Amino acid sequence: MGQIICLGKQGCTYDHDDLCFRKFQRLFRKIDISYCTNCRITTIPNYILVSDTEQRQFSWLENATKIILQETDSGNPGAEVVAERLAEVLFIQLIRSYIISRGDQEGFLAALNDRDISKALKLIHSMPQEPWTLVNISKKIGMSRSSFAERFKKFVGTTPMDYLTKWRMQRARDLLTNSDMSLGSISRKIGYTSEPAFNRAFKKQFNKTPGALRRS
Repeated sequence: MGQIICLGKQGCTYDHDDLCFRKFQRLFRKIDISYCTNCRITTIPNYILVSDTEQRQFSWLENATKIILQETDSGNPGAEVVAERLAEVLFIQLIRSYIISRGDQEGFLAALNDRDISKALKLIHSMPQEPWTLVNISKKIGMSRSSFAERFKKFVGTTPMDYLTKWRMQRARDLLTNSDMSLGSISRKIGYTSEPAFNRAFKKQFNKTPGALRRS
């Protein structure tokens, strides 16, 4: 297939022919990694180039790219959505392969490869509405509070509670932009029982209120 994937901080491209390149460029530009803005996302290199030889080590790669291209060409209902989701999976798999091949010991990529910190991130990402504290997260993943806080900051570059707040605000921004949910519903969905508290946290993060963002 040739040199197949180049992964940069702004997304991915497919180096096979011009048409494939354009299709993959369009798909991967839609992948939102903005939640990593406040993490050490700079640990991702400008490019991850997967050559012919390396492709044989990751048997899923060629099949995944073929399926994505088939979906984009099919014209079937929902094909674009399916292709976007598959592109997200491919993005994650490429990051995973990079972690395994490099054995990074620090940074956000290493956090994803650390069993305990990865569990904590999964809890935060999947259930931002929960009343998380340093105590109950550390208990959930089976670590002491102090060890968890220290390791999380080492890998992610910020405290667990600061990361939780930033993640909640990112989710709120996505919902404000891409849904018709009320401000009250959004605040509850991301873990705020008080709408004024949500408004203050959002304005602190983005320098504008949720209502102002929605109107813009």
